[in-house]
Amino acid sequence: PTLDATIPQQQQQQQHHYIRRLSSGKPAIYTFWDEVKVSKSKNVRSYNEKINVALLETWKREWHHAGFEIRILTLKDAKRHPRYEEFLGKLNNIKMIGQGSWEGRYNELCFLRWLAMAAVGGGFMCDYDVLPIKGASSFAELAGNGEFTVYDEVPNRGGVPSLMSGSADEWTRMSFEILNYAFETPPTDEFNGWSDFASLLLLNTARPGTYILTSYVGRVQTLLAHPLGPETCKDADPFVALHFSHADIARSGRHIGERHIIGKELVGFIQKNCASQLSPTPVLTKQKGLQEDAALFREEVAEATAEAAAVVGTSTRPKMHTFFDEIDPDNADMNRDQLRLADAALIEEWKRAWYGAGFEPIILTLKDAERHPMYSDFV
Repeated sequence: PTLDATIPQQQQQQQHHYIRRLSSGKPAIYTFWDEVKVSKSKNVRSYNEKINVALLETWKREWHHAGFEIRILTLKDAKRHPRYEEFLGKLNNIKMIGQGSWEGRYNELCFLRWLAMAAVGGGFMCDYDVLPIKGASSFAELAGNGEFTVYDEVPNRGGVPSLMSGSADEWTRMSFEILNYAFETPPTDEFNGWSDFASLLLLNTARPGTYILTSYVGRVQTLLAHPLGPETCKDADPFVALHFSHADIARSGRHIGERHIIGKELVGFIQKNCASQLSPTPVLTKQKGLQEDAALFREEVAEATAEAAAVVGTSTRPKMHTFFDEIDPDNADMNRDQLRLADAALIEEWKRAWYGAGFEPIILTLKDAERHPMYSDFV
């Protein structure tokens, strides 16, 4: 059973349309994986690969168990972004933390993973050492209206890029926000170089409001400070996921090579012993929330139609049209707002796919038909 086994199926279907759904109907969770050679020694590389693969397998299993469709991004995904060369040009002129070593290359890839997320259409992305402790429906409301949101916070400082979400446009915007900040700002004494973490953290101080910052990812150091028991459930309650970072594992007195083991033990304990005690994170269960989302979608369709009309005759791309006009469902049991949200997700997927194929996607409505001089005769 998934973590959502106790949640009514109808409630699970009321996901926000900014959470990307795949053909399986499940929301998608992404992580980035591209192997970096950490040493010239084959033995060291082999050991590092084994522990990372073990952690990745744990990540895949736990997110699948939580009700997500898992997806692994690579550098190839970043290269699909139309602004990849522009991005890379600036990235190559930024001093990375660990410049010239495997750590420097690792930090370059951490910047590029943001662009990869934009290229695949946006949604939720996390590090593969972040594991969920609540089900997929708990993430629905967190996604907001697609604004870029960071769920892991350094108190009074800024965000940690361990779990984030946003629309494709927001991922592109934030990719260049952190890139340009690092490009334009000399390294600080604190970091002596740049990483996506350093840029995201300091950006919040320099330009407050650039992204939404919340605290839904827990530090495992706190949960590992005492034996697993009732206190563990209490400590885990405010969060939807836990970050098994190198630093927290080391501070807790455990070996970083055991992260996959520690993750399985801690998440397994919470799933087995704390499910009934954990407070549900806000989810879309109220009719008002669905109506607001449906209204937002109708506004987006109108905006998209207006934008399409504006680009006709100016865009060099060939046009690809589809037709969308709301029809009340015949089945009275079918919730109209839920149907609109399902339509929204499919239309967004259609627009991304055709734009990615080189077309200018345009949504037609009944108003376009009414503009034809023979419309009255036709009707």
